[in-house]
Amino acid sequence: MLWLLLPTLTLGYCLLTTGWPLYQHWRRVKQLNLPIIISPIRRWGFAHILLHRAIDRNLLPKAILKIAFVRIAQGNWTFREKYSIHQEYGKVFIIVRPTGSEIYVADPKAAKQILDRRNDFPKPNRLLAKLEEFGRNLATVDGEEWQRHRRLTSKAFHEKTYRTVWNEAYLVSSAMFQGWDTRDDATSTQSDMATLSLKVLIQACFNLNNDKESTTTDSTNVSSLQHHISRYLHSLTNFRPVNSAQDAALDRLALSDFIRRLVEDRKPTASTRSQNDLLSSMLAPAGGSEFSETEIAGNLFLFIFAGHETTASALVYIIHLLAIYPEWQDWAMEEVDLVVTSPTNNATPEFHGVFPECKRLRAILYETLRLYGPVPTIVRQTAAQDQILHCSDDTELLIPKNTPININCMALHTSPESWGQDSLDWNPGRWISTTNSSSQTELFGKVSSSFFAWGTGPRVCPGQQFSQIEVVAVLVCLLRTYRINIAPRHGEGVMDSRGRVLRLLQTSRVELTLQMPETAPIRLVRR
Repeated sequence: MLWLLLPTLTLGYCLLTTGWPLYQHWRRVKQLNLPIIISPIRRWGFAHILLHRAIDRNLLPKAILKIAFVRIAQGNWTFREKYSIHQEYGKVFIIVRPTGSEIYVADPKAAKQILDRRNDFPKPNRLLAKLEEFGRNLATVDGEEWQRHRRLTSKAFHEKTYRTVWNEAYLVSSAMFQGWDTRDDATSTQSDMATLSLKVLIQACFNLNNDKESTTTDSTNVSSLQHHISRYLHSLTNFRPVNSAQDAALDRLALSDFIRRLVEDRKPTASTRSQNDLLSSMLAPAGGSEFSETEIAGNLFLFIFAGHETTASALVYIIHLLAIYPEWQDWAMEEVDLVVTSPTNNATPEFHGVFPECKRLRAILYETLRLYGPVPTIVRQTAAQDQILHCSDDTELLIPKNTPININCMALHTSPESWGQDSLDWNPGRWISTTNSSSQTELFGKVSSSFFAWGTGPRVCPGQQFSQIEVVAVLVCLLRTYRINIAPRHGEGVMDSRGRVLRLLQTSRVELTLQMPETAPIRLVRR
């Protein structure tokens, strides 16, 4: 007779372990008077993994896929949904799960307050533990500790660094594009851009090419270093591992060895070397407030990761988008031809004379980050006290203490209210305006307060200018000489190939950062 009781016992167990906690969390947040999405499944629990796999394999009926908790069960739901789910549930809503509740924000005024008030809304450091594999760093600390990390690292971002970024990015990309030019189709866009960005970072932040006695670079086998970085970063995503635990350990060891040798090579001259690069700033800081060895390693890992992964990703998307939309490519070329006065001369253009004038190229970068930014969601939480948020409609929200908050950048970047009815279209022209008194163009003419690609407030990305200069240098080098086309498949028309690659971009997935599932072969044509 016991088997007859099994369904009842199973139902009772589910109600006890799922239904009761769900009800308790719902009861706590209902007083906030915000829309609520109830999800009966635990994030990355067994049921979530099964549902995720069923969605990936198209096993569920369309009616099921329209249910809210099913929509948010997908690992990249913020990118897929964009603003649509906020149109249904409001600019601020709550997701309640058996394990707790969290708030999603797509209100620009509220989002800015959260990022401006770093002490009231700190980072949930438990979620950033993976970035502390080598030590605590700028991204994972808060309070006075963050101020110290910021002070000791920000000194490396100055005029000389930016000139180095510009020159190195142009030289490295020139050699890379010449290599692409010798092939019918360039199929290594992702890896080539990652290697390019890593080379620029190594030269600008670590100044290795000038260390003649350095044992770290032997041309540093930058490609090998990039290989280890890429595999290790992918191993940090718990779901969908791409390599074994043993491989991940070997990759971590290789990175650790690189960082160790980097520090050992510089230490003997750190006290006498002028404070010009990131490594010197950390090894011989002014003011006597020094980093520990683990903090140095942690920050080096952070800047190696964040300093090239995000920029490389932006370049990959830009190159594909310019090939998909030739009219915007022509628009960009007009500017390059105008600001680079000797198009037949292969010399590196002068930084101060060219970069400030490249407004269209920067508009292309901003528009790409708006729709394909590497970090679709910024995570925060309330501190140990309740916090008040003021929303765009002049309402106030009282957020309970220790509540997880997610700023939905993808929703903010695609809101028709902020960006117009073409908010889902890639339209770099939206960033440019022409003054009434002259034909001069102004960048940010239509910029919205809803743009958070680099964050905002005290914790705005310190590499914002670094990445902009690198991207613009690469695009000047590319568009000065070449036109970018999609390499069509056999029997495929031009419009068909562009549509195929656009659909590929739209199936991007969120891992550590937003990534295309694969890159399309690119063909360069000399102008």
